[in-house]
Formats: sequence, structure tokens, C-alpha cells
Amino acid sequence: YFVSEEGESGWTQTFGEDGHIITATSGDDDTDNDFANFENIDISGYKFADLNGNGAWDEGELGLSGWTIYLDTDTDSTNGGIVATALTDAEGKYQFLNLGPDTLNSGTTYYIYEQQQNGWTQTFDGSASFAIESGVDLSGAFGLAEDFNFGNQLIEGPGVRTPGFWQNPTNGGTFWDGIIGNEAHSGPTFPDGELLGYNDADGDGPGTTLIANPYILLGDDDGDGQITAADTGPFLTISLTDALKFIGSNGAPKGDMSWNLARDAIATQLNFLAGNPSGDPSDPTSPEAYLDQAILWLSTYDKNDDGTLTIGELGSHKASSKEWQKGIDTDGNVSNGYEILAGATIHTALDQYNNDGSIDSTFFAFDGDFASDQQLQYMNMLQAASI
Repeated sequence: YFVSEEGESGWTQTFGEDGHIITATSGDDDTDNDFANFENIDISGYKFADLNGNGAWDEGELGLSGWTIYLDTDTDSTNGGIVATALTDAEGKYQFLNLGPDTLNSGTTYYIYEQQQNGWTQTFDGSASFAIESGVDLSGAFGLAEDFNFGNQLIEGPGVRTPGFWQNPTNGGTFWDGIIGNEAHSGPTFPDGELLGYNDADGDGPGTTLIANPYILLGDDDGDGQITAADTGPFLTISLTDALKFIGSNGAPKGDMSWNLARDAIATQLNFLAGNPSGDPSDPTSPEAYLDQAILWLSTYDKNDDGTLTIGELGSHKASSKEWQKGIDTDGNVSNGYEILAGATIHTALDQYNNDGSIDSTFFAFDGDFASDQQLQYMNMLQAASI
């Protein structure tokens, strides 16, 4: 005779899988024909939009869809230990269902954590570790900031844009041509109107007349076109005509690098004016600190010291030049180091910020050119909640 068990949904047989053969003998009991089963478990939780960034799941804050959650043997998604991944659904819920010893090993510690996304700050980390136990489901509850749930806040602003966006006269160029009301785009991932409105001679009214000498003011923190007590760093004026040539590299000397820095600085200023975070200027690794360095670097070529840089003054600087590779010495004593950073160093930082919002893997803003569904979803929630 053969003794076996009938399997049931949601259970994994862990002993007696091959069944037991019994030979009937008069008067002899046949014992130890045992079977063992593990009741499979489910793991679930939520990803929520922390609109006010307080680390709690408050009323009105909803789930975020499309985020990847890892089930892993450690907390490193790059070393091959991932067991499974799940995407959050329309309510922000993720699930790993019907897990048993055929998937997870008894005695092994497993980890649940979320994949980070560019342009977001994690405000609640519900990462958790566990070892499987028969019949013990693991979950984070909707509406609570607890283990197995995750909260993130989108970095403020419409997202940074590249110099290529800003230089296009029918695209990003319409946001800083000085004309109020002709902007090519609207919406949460674009600036909220003209950025250099001080150049519009018509004011807020209709018209395309500019002031006599339109300009962009680098270092203008509040965007009013003048240096006031609200502006804390160095500043430099560039005419709108020259700024358009710089950002489009239109007429740059062959092999020149300094135009790249002017291009970086103009794009960075526009990204700040658009409402993207600039970081703490006292932090030398922040976008604002690097823009200050770019302004100081470029200002050393303001030959008549009038606070305005022209194309003719900037000249040409090769990649091999001391200013580009080492920096600029302003006190005449190189032994003290260079007071202004190397042009190459400043360029690398600002170019990265203008492209994806980061500097050295730290994100200060998100990338407006590639706004994700999650970012748009969050912005719509923010507008609906009026937080």
C-alpha cells in the first residue's frame, strides 16, 4: 500500500513528499508515516506620497504607483541576491504572495526595501528584515508609517533643464526672452511664466517691447534683476544677446572651454529662477556654491571691472590652461592655494546639476526633461491637497 497526503492551496509540503510504502502484516502496526507542511506567507505594504515631508502618513496623502520594492537576501540590489521584485499598484500597494520554503530558506534573513528614485527624498524608511515562519504574514497597514511601508517627498521645483532646452528660441528660450506671456509650455514641470520679466518694457501687459539693454543677472537670487540684500553671493551681468550666444556656443573659439562655463552658469541661474532648489551656499558641494565659483571665475575676465561680462572680454581658454585645470589665484600667492576652483571642476558640477539635478550623486533637484509618472502623480496630489 502507498500512503500520501493531498496537497492544499497555500501550503508547501516539507516532509513526506515521496509518500510512504506500507506492507500489511497481521498484528504489526506501521508508524512514523508522517507528513509536514509549511503554511505559505504573504508580504505586503504601501508606498505613500509624503506631501508635507514630516515622515508620517497623514490624511489626504495617497499611495504612489510604479515604485519597485525588493525582496532580497541583503540590502544591496546590485550583487545578485534579489529574490523577487514587486511594483506598487494604483493604491501604492505591493505584494509578494504565496511564499514558502521552495522560495525562501528557513533560517535565512531576508530584507524588504524600496528602490530609490532620482529627485526624491525618503522621509519614512519602512525597510524590514525577517526570517520566515509558517503562517505568519508580514504587512504594513494602509495609512500608517510603519515597517514594510515607505514614504517619499518629491524635491520641490519643476525640475532642472539642460542648456539645450534653454537655448531653443521656440522652446525653453521663451521662458527668458524677456517677453511676458509667450511661454511655449505650462504645467508642473515647467517654469511658471517668464523668468526675466524685468526685461519686458510692457510690464505685465501685452506687447513684445524689451528695455533698451536686456540682460541676465547671474547671482540674482530673487529674480528681480537687481542686487539687493536678499542676494548673498557674487553677481555678474551678461547682456541677453551675449547670453544667448554663450548658451548656444554660437561663435565659441575653437578648442575653448570658458564658453562652456558661461553656458553652465546661465543654465544654472535659469534653473534656480525656475524654482529648483539651489542648496545651501555655505555647503561647498551645493549647486549655489558652484554657481558662485563660476561667477567669480568668469568675473576675473571682466576687464573694465564694471560688473558686466562680454564675449570680447572672456576670450579663449584651452582645456590645458592653468585656469581650467588648477584654478585662479587672486591674492598672488599660489602657495596658499587657488581661491577660485578650476574651471573644469566647476563645469563638471554644474553640467551634472543642469542635466539631472545632482552633484556627486547627491540630488538637489529632479530632472524636468524626464519627469516620471510618479513625479507627475505626486504633483497632481500636491495640487489637489493644497499642501
